[in-house]
Amino acid sequence: MIPERDLHLLLRSHGHVLSAIFAETEQERTRQNHLALLTAPLQRPPTANQHLVRVSTVYDALPGGAAAARATSAITLTNRVKLVDLRPGYTFVENGFVTAQGIVADAHHIYIHDSQHIKRGWENGTGDPGFQRYPPFSAYDPSDGTCYVEEPPDKVDQQVVLFNSRSGWQNFGHFIHDFMTQYPTYEEIRSKHGAVGCLFARQFKYPIQNFIVDKLFEAEFRDDRVRFIWGKPARYAGIFLPHPQFGVSGEIGVQSIRRVRQLLSGLARQYRATRGDPSSTGSGRVFVSRRDAVSNAYNRSALNQDVLEDSFRRHGFDIVTLSGKTPEEIFAIFSDAKIVAGVHGAGLLNIIFSSADSPLLIELDAIPKTWRSIECVIRALDFRHALVAAQKTEAGTEYPALDATIETLIESAA
Repeated sequence: MIPERDLHLLLRSHGHVLSAIFAETEQERTRQNHLALLTAPLQRPPTANQHLVRVSTVYDALPGGAAAARATSAITLTNRVKLVDLRPGYTFVENGFVTAQGIVADAHHIYIHDSQHIKRGWENGTGDPGFQRYPPFSAYDPSDGTCYVEEPPDKVDQQVVLFNSRSGWQNFGHFIHDFMTQYPTYEEIRSKHGAVGCLFARQFKYPIQNFIVDKLFEAEFRDDRVRFIWGKPARYAGIFLPHPQFGVSGEIGVQSIRRVRQLLSGLARQYRATRGDPSSTGSGRVFVSRRDAVSNAYNRSALNQDVLEDSFRRHGFDIVTLSGKTPEEIFAIFSDAKIVAGVHGAGLLNIIFSSADSPLLIELDAIPKTWRSIECVIRALDFRHALVAAQKTEAGTEYPALDATIETLIESAA
C-alpha cells in the first residue's frame, strides 16, 4: 500500500517527467527534470536520521520577515539600475547540519536563502543549476512546503560561519560581490563570539583568489578552523548564516563592499611595499582584453578586437590579459589604476585593488545581455562608471569608432 503522500508526489513527479519528454527547449527540459527529482517520493519508510521538515528561508525567522533584512534606502543609478542597500547581519542555527550541497538544515527546517544564491522560485525549477543536479532534499510536497532531509552522522563540536556562493569559487567577479561581501559579517561574528570555524563550499580556482583567502583567513587555516564542505555533510554545534549582501536586481551591501575594497586595496599596497615595489609599472590606464577568454558564450569577444584595442592604446591604455597572472602582477597592474576599461566581465572588478580616490570604469556593453552586477559594485564603491553601447551584427558583436568617446571620458576623469 503506497502512502497517500507518496502517491500524491508520484503523480506529480511522473507528470514532470512527461513534461520533460515533450519539452521544446533545453531550458524547459532541465526545469521539468528538476521538478521530477524534487517531488520524487521516498517510496519507503523514512530512516531514523531522515526528518520531515519545512522548507523556509532565513528571513522567516526574523521579526518582520524579508523586509527586516533589507534597508529601505535606494540610490538611482544613471544606467537603468536602482541600487538597494542591503543591511548586514546573520542568522544563527543551533545544532544544525549542512548537506552535501552546502544547504543548512535542522530537525525542523531546511533553509533556502539568498546568501547561498539559490534563486527565489527554486520550487518552480528556476534555481541554481547545482541545486537542480543535486537536490539537497527529496519528496518535496508543494502543497504544504515540506520535504525529507537526511541528517549526516558526523558531528563537529564547533560553531561555524558558512560562506557560500553560486559561482564565486571559479569566477572572480562573483568571488568579490558574492563571497567577499560576507567577510565583514564574519568579522562582526568573530568579534562577538570569538574564534569560530569557517565553512567554504569548495576550493578556489585562481591564484589571486587563493592569495586573498590565505591572507585574510591566515589564523583560521593555521588553527585548522577551515573546512571545505562540498560532498562532506556534517552536523555542527551552531551555524552562522550571513545575510545576503548582493542580489541580481541591484541589491548590494554598500557598507560591506566598501569594507572589502578597504581590505583588498590595502592588501595590494602592503604586498607591493614588502616586495620593494611601491610604485606602479603602468600608465594608470588599463584595458582588459578578452583575447584569452575561454568562452564566448555571451558574445563578449568583439569581432573588431584589433580596432578596439588600438583605439584604447592610442589613448595611453596598457592592453592586458589576465589569464595566468600572479597576484604580484595583478597588483602591479591595478594598484594605481585611475581608469580601467573593457568588455563586461569578471576581470573588470580588479579595479577594486586601485588606491585611486575615485577611479573610472569604462564598461563596454555586451550583446545580448550585460548584467548590471559590475555597475552596482562600482556605484556602491563611489567610483565612476560609464557604459558604452555595442553594435549587434549578423556575424557577432562589434564596437563603433570609440576615439571621441574615449577622449571625452578621459577628460571627465581628469
